[in-house]
Amino acid sequence: MTVLRSQHGAHYALASDLQEEMRHLVEALVWTLIHRRQLTPQDFGPSPDGRFPALLSPDGRRTFLHAFERRMVTEFTPEGEDKPSSYRTFLARQARQIRDLVRGARPFYEPLVLKG
Repeated sequence: MTVLRSQHGAHYALASDLQEEMRHLVEALVWTLIHRRQLTPQDFGPSPDGRFPALLSPDGRRTFLHAFERRMVTEFTPEGEDKPSSYRTFLARQARQIRDLVRGARPFYEPLVLKG
């Protein structure tokens, strides 16, 4: 089953599909860290093998991962729901939805809807 991407090579297409829904969180977090100068140009550099133009330094990764973990436990209330949920709990719920869809236990996938 393909939701957004097709499987190719060792790429885990379904995992990429699942993270796509939460992309806005990571992008907003990166911009916040840059604007607050918690990540600076010195935190980025080319990969040692030259395959990637910019990778985070160990200190940059540590800064990002600490901020990411704080963001994942932040609660929000998904559109159309009454009860708040942490982003981590919500992501786990979405993964179960995909599992159930693939197994035929549910007829459709309910994506995250953001207020516009």
